[in-house]
Amino acid sequence: MECICADRPACAGREAGQIRLGRSRCIRRDGGSAGAFDASSVRRIPAFEHGDFHLYETGAIVRYIDDAFPGCKLQPTDPRARAKVNQIVGILDAYAYRTLVWDIYVERVVSVREGRLADERKIAAALPCAAVCLSELTRVSGNHGFLIGDDVTIADLYAAPMFACFMQAPEAISLMEGCEKLTYWWQRFATRHSMSRTTP
Repeated sequence: MECICADRPACAGREAGQIRLGRSRCIRRDGGSAGAFDASSVRRIPAFEHGDFHLYETGAIVRYIDDAFPGCKLQPTDPRARAKVNQIVGILDAYAYRTLVWDIYVERVVSVREGRLADERKIAAALPCAAVCLSELTRVSGNHGFLIGDDVTIADLYAAPMFACFMQAPEAISLMEGCEKLTYWWQRFATRHSMSRTTP
């Protein structure tokens, strides 16, 4: 299973100027680990190293990158725009991630790679929640080049790795109907250099 949580800070680092993450591990479906991990004694992903400074947890890493390094700023200074960014991040973390990635992408796409049958009941049960998530993300996002405003924000970096997975599922075609703003955003963002090494 791809490390989507690690992709978010990795994208943030590339947006801010080729900052590299420490090595991280992926969590398998059976609860085991795959790959190397040496940046955190508590064994969480993703992990980040900056000299002798170590962090884990996606939100902490992305915001540290934004605060500590030069390059484009990933959090708006306007309080309302920043609140909208945080609202989108909340929607993605609380609702969209499990629905779009685990319930749809993993069951429809990863299952084929693993040589197992998809859980059709899980996929069917996820579709209404996915539709609500996508509709709400479309409603909350702005009418600009990115989800909020004219510049890349944390909202884009949280959403993009999820969409890189979700858009591979055939269900994405019908679910994205009526979500023109979101479709246009993804078509543009998917071509950015920061997405060039995203795991899917």
